[in-house]
Amino acid sequence: MLSLATLLAISWQPEIRGISVVVIGAVVLCGSVYLLLTTNLGSRLGFLVALAGLAAWLMLMGIF
Repeated sequence: MLSLATLLAISWQPEIRGISVVVIGAVVLCGSVYLLLTTNLGSRLGFLVALAGLAAWLMLMGIF
């Protein structure tokens, strides 16, 4: 029986696995923050607050 890693053929390519882990982690982090803000602020305002927070974080990372 084939495992999922064999099926996706990423077990021998660590760069693809690393990129996919970072992308999935970023999507889960941004998605969970957006979900929390949406439940408290509403859809539109939650999206704007999440986007403003992401822009501020990216600006700080760029400064440092």
